[in-house]
Amino acid sequence: MREALFVKQNSGKWKSYEQMHTSNPDDLADRFIDITNDLAYAKTFYPKSKTTAYLNGLAAGLHQSIYRNKKEKLNRFGHFWKYELPMLGNPL
Repeated sequence: MREALFVKQNSGKWKSYEQMHTSNPDDLADRFIDITNDLAYAKTFYPKSKTTAYLNGLAAGLHQSIYRNKKEKLNRFGHFWKYELPMLGNPL
């Protein structure tokens, strides 16, 4: 498919993803999957185009909106070395 047709078919969907903000995690996940599928197609067939750069930015924004609220413990690094790593070599 030519790039112009790809953009014409999907531009409405991409614009709606830009403008509609939601905090529903399932909706965000569906949007992220859809955008990354379009990004993969664009990277395959139009690797150096503005369309690919635009989709990459849109996917990055969705990724940030999904993972920005994830909290980690302060001592996550120490917990990994003290508990998780030794368990990898010694399964119960």
